[in-house]
Amino acid sequence: RVFWATERTPHHAQQRGGAFDSLIKNDFLGYSPKEGRNRVRIIPPGPASEYWGEEIMVHYNVGPDNQSYVCLKSIGQKACPVCDERRRAAGTDPDYVADLAPSRRYLVWVIDRAAEDEGPKIWSMPQTLDSDIAALSVDSDGAVIPLDHPEDGFDLEFMRAGMDKKTRYKAIQLARRSAPLSDDPETQRDWLDYVSKSELLETLVAYSYEHIQEIFAGAKGKDEGKDE
Repeated sequence: RVFWATERTPHHAQQRGGAFDSLIKNDFLGYSPKEGRNRVRIIPPGPASEYWGEEIMVHYNVGPDNQSYVCLKSIGQKACPVCDERRRAAGTDPDYVADLAPSRRYLVWVIDRAAEDEGPKIWSMPQTLDSDIAALSVDSDGAVIPLDHPEDGFDLEFMRAGMDKKTRYKAIQLARRSAPLSDDPETQRDWLDYVSKSELLETLVAYSYEHIQEIFAGAKGKDEGKDE
């Protein structure tokens, strides 16, 4: 039986803070690269997936606390309040309008080699980083390197510098040698079983139109207070 998420959910929720919404449901752990060197292993998702990640569109810098929300239109809903606000604000503050544009990300299951005991985590990685990793997975002859293979895959190493909009990833490389996902076969089976039971897109929190709209109302109230 696998316990990683259920045991750590209360602590994980406290880290987010009560005033902040999360892209990922509380049942799952999120991964955030630390400043400096990182080493992770991408876990292959369920058998229905053709790629190691799932593309999502995310709105950042929403409201006074710069929160993040999945674009509702990108997951099949008719309207998204952030897109509506962006349309309404067109022709006003260009920086504000640009901040509301959705960003393409990829949801990926990973093992953080610095915290393997915490089990599989979900990483919402930038599209640019996903493209760099995909480029590394093709050798000079055009053959695909199965970097997420459970037995013969490769760890991914990279450096993270900066924060927020200034975040940069560099020195991205695959480990020199392939290796199993885990040195312990039972742990590896548990990780793969856990991931196979949770479709990546189903781990997202899709807040209601009304909830996200309230975030804008909070932003306006904060601005009005400053003016007074």
